[in-house]
Amino acid sequence: MSLRNVSGNWSLHQSNGPTVTFTINPHGLAGSSALIDGVAKYSDDSGIAKGSVTDGSFVYTVSWSKGPKGEYSGNFNNDGRLTGITFDLHNPGNQATWFSNKVFS
Repeated sequence: MSLRNVSGNWSLHQSNGPTVTFTINPHGLAGSSALIDGVAKYSDDSGIAKGSVTDGSFVYTVSWSKGPKGEYSGNFNNDGRLTGITFDLHNPGNQATWFSNKVFS
């Protein structure tokens, strides 16, 4: 089993404008997924986050300090870049697409 390494600091760009920076730490395994946690920041807000990553997918849920809880889910494309969708867990109709600035091995 091979899991993508998404740890460290990296950013993603949302289709609705914001650039979000993640700081991710791996902290264990759950079946075929690596568990991750850390923080997220954009503009004047930050939040704590947790999620999981596999060789093909990524899910990270952020509890923003000034507002909603958001989920970032995505897949690795052929080049190793993450692309996906984010949405407000309390208002799922509030969505945006996103892509990472980093290519993951």
